[in-house]
Amino acid sequence: MTNIVNADVDFELHCRQIHFNQSASPCMLITATDGCFAYFSTPMEFEFLLLETLCKAKSPEEWKHLLFDRLKEIVGDDYTLMIVCIGFSNFQEMKKYYKFRLNQLEKNDITLIRYAQNNEKELQKNMGNI
Repeated sequence: MTNIVNADVDFELHCRQIHFNQSASPCMLITATDGCFAYFSTPMEFEFLLLETLCKAKSPEEWKHLLFDRLKEIVGDDYTLMIVCIGFSNFQEMKKYYKFRLNQLEKNDITLIRYAQNNEKELQKNMGNI
């Protein structure tokens, strides 16, 4: 890393202002340090963790606790995570909005990733025979 915020060296902070209008699709803006996602094999696994904990939670506060508890189990570093949700009238609406994406991730990506992780040695052996 070349641009680390540190009192001993010069660094740059970049910012960008983004305007959202009310008619835009709802969204979730996420900023995370590598301590959050570097321990996942793929970006889809990190997204799945975010959405799985979201859909299990009954409130934003419970989501925070579920998410941080799971991250504590997985990551081996300190981490910073900030999520801003825009365009949802309430927490239940947001959960409903992302439920389809969660199911899609599990069906199309996570099942295959877990299969590959569980059968890594056998897959490597078979790749050597090709």
